[in-house]
Amino acid sequence: MNTTKIIFTLFCLMAMTFITSTSCSATKHDGGVLDYIQYRVTGGMSPYDREMWELKYDDDGKAILNIKGSSPGEVITKEVDPIVFEKVTEIAMRHKLYNARGFYKPTMMIHDAPSVSFYMRFDKKTSYSASGDIPKSIMDGIKEIGKYLRNEVLGDTKAYGHLEKLDGIPENSQWDDGHPDSPLYTYDGKGIDGIYENLANQYGLSNPQWHYTVYENNDKSAQYLVVEDYNSGFINALTRVDGKYAPNNPNIAGKLTEIMAGEYVNSKGDKYIITKDRMITISRNNRDIVSGFAFYEKDDMIYNAISMGSKYWMFNLTDKGINLYKNSWWDDKIKDFTNDGVKEELTLVKPASKDFGGRWPWVSERVINKGWLKLFPKRIMGYMSADMSARQGYKFNTIGMEKLREFFDALPWYKPTKEAFELIFNDTERLNKRLLESEIKYRSAEDDKPFCYE
Repeated sequence: MNTTKIIFTLFCLMAMTFITSTSCSATKHDGGVLDYIQYRVTGGMSPYDREMWELKYDDDGKAILNIKGSSPGEVITKEVDPIVFEKVTEIAMRHKLYNARGFYKPTMMIHDAPSVSFYMRFDKKTSYSASGDIPKSIMDGIKEIGKYLRNEVLGDTKAYGHLEKLDGIPENSQWDDGHPDSPLYTYDGKGIDGIYENLANQYGLSNPQWHYTVYENNDKSAQYLVVEDYNSGFINALTRVDGKYAPNNPNIAGKLTEIMAGEYVNSKGDKYIITKDRMITISRNNRDIVSGFAFYEKDDMIYNAISMGSKYWMFNLTDKGINLYKNSWWDDKIKDFTNDGVKEELTLVKPASKDFGGRWPWVSERVINKGWLKLFPKRIMGYMSADMSARQGYKFNTIGMEKLREFFDALPWYKPTKEAFELIFNDTERLNKRLLESEIKYRSAEDDKPFCYE
């Protein structure tokens, strides 16, 4: 009897050992190299409470960190050392994040609670995920990884197009909105009220309720005084032009090279390259054909002609690119440039911007001003605003967007894949959308005759 009990006891112990061993092996990570890990907090009452970070390898094998910026919807992208994956793996293993078991049902329902999700993958095949009411043991590891990525890997890197909000307005500063007919605004004895008064008179605003905000751009090369009338919706961005901020000169002649720069093709397939600098250079099939200033000045007037010695090329901006007129010359009888009708119609296929594509990438790179917008009719400003969405693949599938869809469908880079809620805009883009809407609303029909636009 005792022998039977002993055998039975041994059998039970062996069975328990087997069960325990099987259970442990299910919660062990069998090895492999971490190649992707992501954490997201979306939804909820406040966009400032959301979090996101993602560590991955791109198509070129570079280690890339994507992480939420300080503004709602802002994402910072940074190439990092692959050793970051090793550190993240060490944290994940120490906290046994491989114990993640998919969806964890919340113990109570909370109205407007954010949605939380975690995912990591090894060798592009073995993966672990968690969502819902994730256990504290797993959340501790996720939070440690996020703290490491943000504090030690990201550092002080800012998102491209990020605008830092400044406290107060710099004293004795000069500001300009780049509008050819506007004076230089000076923060002097009248203070900000003097700027309010000038803007109200210039744009015919009655009973304005003014508000201002000062921003500094990502590389600290420019400051912007954003002035808004809450009563009418009018908004304007003035650029600080004194001291070290002078490089952001609002003069339209000095900025056209940046607007035009990129790769173009003509109807024959010849490739044109326009480079951006103080001067503008145009090459055809890798051979320079003209180089000079983007605008020609004569008798205190500015003309859209590129000067090269005694030769001139006139140009006009178009919906798709640029029209160039060769063999242009100055006619003293009409006091203007003329040409022999030889025209090259160029279509933009690749803008010079390294960070943004699309037709007008510069609306995502820096705050625009009246000087730049003077170049474009209201119709094109509508396309510029939509360009920020088109680059992300917005479908333009709602009523009233038919013309936008038709315009972007004709462009080779446009791939409609996303709905409106999937779009993410940086600070500069959000501000520029409002500035474009305001300019479209307040520009009169008489003023809607843009310089050098065809």
